[in-house]
Amino acid sequence: MDPNENQKSKSSEKLHEKLPKELHEKLSDLQKKIISSMLEDPKVTYEQLITITGKSREAIRKNINKLKEKKLIQRIGPDKGGYWQVMNHEKHER
Repeated sequence: MDPNENQKSKSSEKLHEKLPKELHEKLSDLQKKIISSMLEDPKVTYEQLITITGKSREAIRKNINKLKEKKLIQRIGPDKGGYWQVMNHEKHER
């Protein structure tokens, strides 16, 4: 098995654990990739996300804003030195 495939399946498992199935199905592939990257490395930068996804900075920014609006992710700390927190959605619905 390709080591990258193994890493992708672990990321996907983490994402399924964090988000309910209904919500997971409503996310775009790019949003899933962003959240998976944040789960793997909470300090992931916009530049790294651009490299990982192959999308533009603007596309990353728009999708991060959508994820913030849905209260799925939160930025903790400053732009430099802070990190991304992926929220457990069930806790926020109560």
